[in-house]
Amino acid sequence: MEGIEFSFVVSGLPDSVSSVNVIIQNDYYKDEVVLNASAGKIDTSLVINETGNFNLTLPQLNVEKVSVRVFPGLLSIIPPLLAILFALIFRQVILSLILGVYVGAVFIYDYNPLTGLLRLIDKYIINSISDVSHIQIIVFTLLFGGVIGLISKSGGTRGIANVITKFAKNRKSTMLSAWLSGLVIFFDDYANTLIVGNLMRPVTDKMKISREKLSFIVDATAAPVASIFIISSWIGYEVGLIQDG
Repeated sequence: MEGIEFSFVVSGLPDSVSSVNVIIQNDYYKDEVVLNASAGKIDTSLVINETGNFNLTLPQLNVEKVSVRVFPGLLSIIPPLLAILFALIFRQVILSLILGVYVGAVFIYDYNPLTGLLRLIDKYIINSISDVSHIQIIVFTLLFGGVIGLISKSGGTRGIANVITKFAKNRKSTMLSAWLSGLVIFFDDYANTLIVGNLMRPVTDKMKISREKLSFIVDATAAPVASIFIISSWIGYEVGLIQDG
């Protein structure tokens, strides 16, 4: 990335070599830096403040040149911005994330949309789902999502929330009821947001509680609560992170 440090490692050098000249160049740019070597190895960071394809050569040594591609820094924010934008417009988070990865792959592979698509499939998607722990997380989330759907469709969560809202007699008790509803619906942050938000909105409007305050209460008891309960849609993902760590 332009102006961002990247790791540069050369090993197998003669022990007598204490410094090496490295030439960074392409058709319109050339720079030369001196890097210190220790115990036959160079392990440092380089920065290139230009964009394009560059060759790194070590003229003092019989080492093959290395090609490096430097992207404009602005490109790094385009994939996540597109993913967020499409998620907001189409309400399809998974497809939006895949789109973001695809755009990033196109940038990496010479702005070639076909190559980006192929690498998206064989390198990023297949490699990700071939990991055993990732498969376990996906299956667990799908199965648990089915259970959540059954509970929601049967009216179980709404019934519990309706019981809690009976205690909403004034502004303070209404906000407390919204908070308690968020704690009760602990198994999924999205279900929490949808159910508690839709259920409490008429009550908070009647009590003249701003929707911004309701939004804060709902958000504060959605993902934070789901992420610490043992039985939730988060637990499979968190166990996977613990295993990877």
